[in-house]
Amino acid sequence: SDLGQMPVNEIAAPVNRVLFPAFASVQAERDALRGAFLKALQAVIAVTWPAGVGLALVAQPAVALVLGAKWLAGAGVLAVIALFASVRSVAATGCSLLFGLGRPRAVASLAGVSFVAFIALALPLGAHAGLVGIAQAKLAAAVITAVASLWLVVRAGICSWSDLARVTWRPAVAVAIMAAVLTGLPVPDGLSPLVSLAALCSIGAACYGAATLALWWASGRPEGPESLVLAALRRRWPYRSQP
Repeated sequence: SDLGQMPVNEIAAPVNRVLFPAFASVQAERDALRGAFLKALQAVIAVTWPAGVGLALVAQPAVALVLGAKWLAGAGVLAVIALFASVRSVAATGCSLLFGLGRPRAVASLAGVSFVAFIALALPLGAHAGLVGIAQAKLAAAVITAVASLWLVVRAGICSWSDLARVTWRPAVAVAIMAAVLTGLPVPDGLSPLVSLAALCSIGAACYGAATLALWWASGRPEGPESLVLAALRRRWPYRSQP
């Protein structure tokens, strides 16, 4: 569980710690709050989804490298937990906004919904599929909580469902392209876990980066994480034309 959540948590936790005071500081300015939330959600998704889905797709070599071959039976649990962590990042961003709006009861209600959904699903899924089934119950409860948190955000009048779709479709499609490539990629037998993991992570990162830039360019290069990253790269390595 710790290994499956580590890549996403290392990214999302520092971000969510600063989101609450940031949202609270602009809660009276709805246009500014709307823009801040949508940018934050898009940035979180753009990083945590490929991290979680990518780890799920390389679960076997990751387990073999970090824990050893005797733990390979746990690769299925690791894959589901990695997906759970990426979905939970969406709920965490929504909860940060609700805290910023001064609605802790709404966040407590979401925690209650998540707990009840997990218990209700863990019993049948655990009986059917063991630890993998319990992990699947965590994932399903996280999906329910994420959707519920976004519903509360929309209900609060911060943004609309179309706004949410506008900022999430590019990273979602890019992650789907990365997953399709990694799933269909033939991996030669006999490779060490380190080589397999390094190769798959490099290919996955390249696919996600290329797909993200292509979708951003095709969308008219809107403001977002892509433009911020490119601007940072230009500042770090300014282009100088040859005389």
